[in-house]
Amino acid sequence: MVSSQFPPEPVGVNILKSKFYENVTISYKEASFIKYSTSAAFLSYLQTFICETTPDVRSYSGYVHLPPDTLVSREYPINMFFWFFESRVNPQDAPLAIWLNGGPGASSTTDTLGENGPCIVLGDSNSTQLNPWSWNNKVNMLYIDQPVQVGFSYDTLANGTFNILSTSLRPVISDFSVSSIPEQNDTLFLFGAFFKRGYAKVMVEGDIIRGGFLEILSSLLDCGVQAAFMYGDRDNIGNWMSGEKSSLAINLAISAGFASAGYANISTNATYSGRVVRQHGGLSFSRVFEAARGVPCYQPETAYRIFDRAIFHKDIATGQTSVAIDVEQMLKLAAGLAVVKDWVVVGYVQGNMTVLY
Repeated sequence: MVSSQFPPEPVGVNILKSKFYENVTISYKEASFIKYSTSAAFLSYLQTFICETTPDVRSYSGYVHLPPDTLVSREYPINMFFWFFESRVNPQDAPLAIWLNGGPGASSTTDTLGENGPCIVLGDSNSTQLNPWSWNNKVNMLYIDQPVQVGFSYDTLANGTFNILSTSLRPVISDFSVSSIPEQNDTLFLFGAFFKRGYAKVMVEGDIIRGGFLEILSSLLDCGVQAAFMYGDRDNIGNWMSGEKSSLAINLAISAGFASAGYANISTNATYSGRVVRQHGGLSFSRVFEAARGVPCYQPETAYRIFDRAIFHKDIATGQTSVAIDVEQMLKLAAGLAVVKDWVVVGYVQGNMTVLY
């Protein structure tokens, strides 16, 4: 009964050596699953023809297989399920966004089919329709079922294992762009749901419950990384009030600019406002009206506009104003010479002088 839910063990693979992890390989076979091997980690995938039916837009699903003791002492293998959708426009030049559902314990696959993925399952549970507000309109989207035992991800044919997400996902994300699924640019974004206030940050630090997330987020903002908070006003589990307080508590001593920014209406389209956003520098907090848990389910266009504007460094309210730092500012940040105030690059250090823009 337990083993019946797991895929068979097909054969016939192509193997690529990982550029990032010693003894880790990516094994793939187009339009077929791949046999699991305990000798090295590898990637197996299947080109899919459901959900994303836009002509000439490819999608793949499969597993990243990590043998025991990959990166951390562990006696069992890890098999992480993913579903990848090319951007509907210029996939080779599009950024890559990774969707991690939260909980922890909720499958990202459910959001693929009901929230921000390329299709929506209809009421008959046997058919789908294309989602015009799919997040892969201009972005390559990767959905991962995590941690192990969530959705289609598994270790061995037994129940009851909970693994650390940060360790399991590093090879998945690092090697995804070196495979042929497809070639992409090197721009990466993380998005999450349920624990979206911080669940995605376990890629860096581990369990959110241990605390320290706001400090980590503050340091990322100081490095030029953007953070977009999105809450539904009718979500009674992850309510917007706590999200707003969290956004205001990020490095409170120097975040006066964000706190004093006030709210602006979100222009969803010419006739509708999805409702309000506070934004300053790389940080934004959006409160979407008439939306409960899973904002894209209730307000798909507004959720898409927020996502699209955050990805492409536009102001969340209108999408008309660039909030990106330029190449010179990025180089100053990388060299530790940038002067940052309230997460905005306001100048740089030159010798014994501070030059303000």
